[in-house]
Amino acid sequence: MGKKIILCMPSYSKFVIWFPVLIIVLHISFLGLNLYSSISILDVFMHFLGGVWVAMLFFYLFGNLFRNELYFNNTEIVKIFIIAVSFVAFIGVLWELFEFITTVITSIQFQGDLPDTMKDLFVDIIGGMFGGIIGMLHMRKLE
Repeated sequence: MGKKIILCMPSYSKFVIWFPVLIIVLHISFLGLNLYSSISILDVFMHFLGGVWVAMLFFYLFGNLFRNELYFNNTEIVKIFIIAVSFVAFIGVLWELFEFITTVITSIQFQGDLPDTMKDLFVDIIGGMFGGIIGMLHMRKLE
């Protein structure tokens, strides 16, 4: 079997708290300045950042729930990574649903067409993979 690994997450707890504040401030600024329509890559950038944050939040919460209780081998860490990315995809779907409902209720176009939605979900997952790698790097290996 591989080395045992224990989750060790407190080192980026401030990041988990302040990163979404940055995302929200950027989002409100981009909306207020109407930059999403003029600079289309901003939407991709924001979905990527959201995916990174959700994955890191998953690892943070998971690490705090099971700190010093469970030990994982390398195979189980990969499974946790897959669950983290799946969690990101789930949150991405909920966000797209929120955009759809907001569009229907307010008649303001918050959601693009189907290809745009699929692109958003794909970028969420890519960001989640990046955030998942960061989360995995924060795990401390035990001999």
